[in-house]
Amino acid sequence: MTQELRSPLRKPQASLRRWRVTHQVHAEQARQEKLWGEQNHGEHVWYPILVEEVGEVGKDLNELAFGCTSEEGEQATLDHMKEELIHVAAVAMTWLEAIERKELLRGA
Repeated sequence: MTQELRSPLRKPQASLRRWRVTHQVHAEQARQEKLWGEQNHGEHVWYPILVEEVGEVGKDLNELAFGCTSEEGEQATLDHMKEELIHVAAVAMTWLEAIERKELLRGA
């Protein structure tokens, strides 16, 4: 394990960024749960949900590579891509939590 991983407080800005991103992901999970309630889909349902969100990131990457004609447009696309990456992380975490709930119910 590297020193950086063992001592995150030695890099306060990195720790702050990690906290901010984690907070954004948790806030998105809360928003999704408020919209749809606790999500306990099967894996065959989770996968397309996650892929749809990843596809949004891909769309933004294409826009950045081939479609932005101004710095303002590039920043707007980067901002949107960050939002979509938060959605990707939130869906992945919620999927993992659903698996944990299933395992707990099964007594695993």
